[in-house]
Amino acid sequence: MEIQTFSLPTPRSGHYYAAGDRNAPELWVVLHGYGQLASRFLRHLTSQAGPHRRIVAPEGLSRFYLDDAYERVGASWMTRLDRQDEVEDGHRWLDQVYAEESEHQGHRLTVLGFSQGAPTAGRWLLHRRPEAAVRLICWGAGLPHDIDLRADAAYFASLRIDLVVGDRDEYLDEERIARERERLEIAGIDAHWTHYGGGHRMDRRVLDRLVEV
Repeated sequence: MEIQTFSLPTPRSGHYYAAGDRNAPELWVVLHGYGQLASRFLRHLTSQAGPHRRIVAPEGLSRFYLDDAYERVGASWMTRLDRQDEVEDGHRWLDQVYAEESEHQGHRLTVLGFSQGAPTAGRWLLHRRPEAAVRLICWGAGLPHDIDLRADAAYFASLRIDLVVGDRDEYLDEERIARERERLEIAGIDAHWTHYGGGHRMDRRVLDRLVEV
């Protein structure tokens, strides 16, 4: 007999971590990369948290073991299997975190996504469209490739967009970077590019410069 497929939404517990004053005028939502955990990812940014900046790190809802010894655990924002369901689950989860953390009115919102977290950040902003002043930082990846930037150019053009690329990033070669530049230019979206010496990782000195913008 033919196998039937069903999809049902189900409540589950998500986890997020934060550092800095709850009433800070700046709110940063930072999204980790594939296989990372939010608590460890947040350690890269805690030096920037304080009375003037709160940094919130939600964790992707899909956890999995990273090694055959079942000791190291990572998380993911989505896989290709039932991908759209996972994208929408992620949007609902990020909506909840943002609603919980955005009680302070008039804050400036920065959304930073690293690696897999970068397109996740872009999709969520397009879905949510927060009323706060928004900055988007894509580190080690570009804007989502499954959206039509020209159709949503007006929204993305209203953001400050920073793209951060290491010159030894094994996932972003010159051809991919050129394609992303062209894609943004065709859509009429102005982006600020930061290149630094390093691989596919966060760099403290680069982060320090970005925070000052």
